[in-house]
Amino acid sequence: KLGYKTYILLSLREVKNRGDIDEHNIEWDIHDGFLKQDGFWETSVTSRMKRLRVKVIFPKTRPPLSVSLIESNRRRVYVLGNDHIKKLPDGRWKLRWEKQKPKLFEHYLLKWEW
Repeated sequence: KLGYKTYILLSLREVKNRGDIDEHNIEWDIHDGFLKQDGFWETSVTSRMKRLRVKVIFPKTRPPLSVSLIESNRRRVYVLGNDHIKKLPDGRWKLRWEKQKPKLFEHYLLKWEW
């Protein structure tokens, strides 16, 4: 942890060659968090990658009412439509966002209102 941010260090156990493909799945469980009327999740890109995918699962009693994506460095804001939000069979809500070839050193911020 550094301040309010948590950094994850991935240790690659073997030498990688150009063109090799790896998939890293990182999962967080946050309990009794996000108690305000809005919330956000930020992902900072610090190495080159072909695809970035973020999924956020919301409780069934608190679906996101509106969601936007902010590209901090480029100073762009996009409103994400209902095609990014899906109700799961257990009643919870899943927000899914994906970016092909995300910009190096960009900060992608998913922001929602409950």
